[in-house]
Amino acid sequence: MLRKLLKQRGLPRAGRIYIVFSGLISLVYEIPGAYFILMLYKFGVSPERIGFILLVYHITILLFDYPTGAIADRFGRKRTYCLGLVLEGSAFVTFSLAKDYSVMLLAAVISGLGVANMSGSFVAWVVDEIREEVREEARYKDLMISIFSLAGGLSRAISIVSSFVASALASFAIHIAVLVPGILLIVTGLVLMVVGRENYGSLRKSPITIAVDGLKYAFKEKRFLLCTASYCLIFGAFWAFAITWQIFLSDVFRLSRESYGLLYSMMLLSASLGSFLAPLISKRISEKGVLTLVLAGLAVSFVILGITREFITSIATILLIEFWSGAMLPPLRTVLNLLIPSEYRTSLLSLISSVGSLTRALVSPLAGVMLVSLGYSLLYPVVAFVWIVALLTLRSALAS
Repeated sequence: MLRKLLKQRGLPRAGRIYIVFSGLISLVYEIPGAYFILMLYKFGVSPERIGFILLVYHITILLFDYPTGAIADRFGRKRTYCLGLVLEGSAFVTFSLAKDYSVMLLAAVISGLGVANMSGSFVAWVVDEIREEVREEARYKDLMISIFSLAGGLSRAISIVSSFVASALASFAIHIAVLVPGILLIVTGLVLMVVGRENYGSLRKSPITIAVDGLKYAFKEKRFLLCTASYCLIFGAFWAFAITWQIFLSDVFRLSRESYGLLYSMMLLSASLGSFLAPLISKRISEKGVLTLVLAGLAVSFVILGITREFITSIATILLIEFWSGAMLPPLRTVLNLLIPSEYRTSLLSLISSVGSLTRALVSPLAGVMLVSLGYSLLYPVVAFVWIVALLTLRSALAS
């Protein structure tokens, strides 16, 4: 039924593949989220060791994210993405069955390698596949925004189902909520391997040469550097919100534990709505106009969140932040992919992802320190200022 609906909307086959598999992978990938850390703790892993497992995971991503992008451009984007799915699924299976700490560390490395292989490769694949089918620039841009918005909206909406599936699987045993998704990710990777054709970067060079040339382009191209800087500011600002909103509602309003599940579902729906509406808005005011509206809206929303202590207003503002974030991603991805040459696309998307991961690693302790020293009344307005800087940086990139 979904396939027929997408076909009726005039989306090319590659776009339909991207949307359907993005939704499916999101459904499977989100299932372990609610139980993964708890499973490790129930296995007897101390919080300190859990922290070290996550550290190994993030370091692996930082080390291999950019090199695997160059490998994808040389040996195939979809093939590399599928390898990442299989590695990530294998890591989940290993975690769910392992009782030895050293095996868990190995699984963390495998998981990091899986994420590194997935980073940017599927997006680069669909962007170049659509370019092969659509040469008219305006039609191409409209299609890309539609595909990214539908994929993002579907992924967020379907993630709500993941929480119910996770609870059902965990009712048998907690490790089942991690084992089953791992198996499903492996199967999904193998199926996607044979669906749709493969594509590559246009440079038929070694991965090392592609990686070096990609870095040369990145540092030479002012617009790319400004877009990357803006992306980092956006990533850091939203991460500061992501790791504090639950504590904010608990500290300020004493929100009950049971209420978080319902609120999180509402947040996902709000983000999904924003993602679905993004192409409709962009047709009226352009991608640049959408990004300006969204980033300005996020800045205002964070100021409100910082100063209000009224429950309904705070909840409404949090939902509005999610709406803005959902509306932001389709035009932002479109702008980035139009800026990056095909031959370096996966490599440079992976580079942006690596910088984003580093930003998240830096913001995590910084947000905690600021929260303790400044409180919510100053933390969120500071984040609002970061959104404004991100907006000005992005507008400068698009204007140059």
